[in-house]
Amino acid sequence: MEILLALSGYLILFFVIYLAVRTGINDSKNLTHIKNELSTIKRELELLRKQSVKQEEE
Repeated sequence: MEILLALSGYLILFFVIYLAVRTGINDSKNLTHIKNELSTIKRELELLRKQSVKQEEE
């Protein structure tokens, strides 16, 4: 009986660690996607700023 209790404890521990790692991987992918989106927005804003400066000079 104690062996079953110990095994179930290890199984639960393994499952919790598995979920934590999986969640971490998904969070990492989401952060990478957000970082790429922010880089794109930054480039677009820089282009708009340059166009605005160009129009003010004309």
